[in-house]
Amino acid sequence: MGERPPVKFPTTGVLFLLSVLMLSMILVSGCIGITEAACGALGDDRDHCIQKVAELTKDAPMCDSIDAAPPKSKCYILVAAESRSAAPCFWMKERTWYGESGTYTADQCLQYFAVKVRDPSVCDGIQVEKPGLRSDLSPQGVSPEICDRLVGECGVAGKPACYRHLAGRYYCDVNNTRIETEQDRIC
Repeated sequence: MGERPPVKFPTTGVLFLLSVLMLSMILVSGCIGITEAACGALGDDRDHCIQKVAELTKDAPMCDSIDAAPPKSKCYILVAAESRSAAPCFWMKERTWYGESGTYTADQCLQYFAVKVRDPSVCDGIQVEKPGLRSDLSPQGVSPEICDRLVGECGVAGKPACYRHLAGRYYCDVNNTRIETEQDRIC
């Protein structure tokens, strides 16, 4: 019988690559256990830590692992802004905690999102005017008009008019007066 060839083990580079690959798979999987452990190791408040991780990873489903409803609702808002997608604002309404005391509303989410991405067309999605509803994210209140004013891209003197997608009209806000027209113009 002949001798067997010696068994070759992977080189250090291959082992390193395999380690990185396995670590990446764990992190990408969104395993909440790892996130909770990391948040605990940081000594930060668990709910707010998970909120920050969800925001940075743009992972709205991770928000559901937050215990308290107020930071859970804010988590959806922060993920919407970071991911540049208004979808999490609408997903909020489908959650059992939606409407609990201290939670943010979908309207607040849309207004915060519109300001962050500087898109006045998002303001049209605000369903109910709630000028009395104020928070750290919407100290001026919430309404399509407040949202338009906060976005500040257009509709003010010397700038192009904004287009309200749902109303199908152009508008300008000049001296606290809304002027609407059928065609684009400079305010």
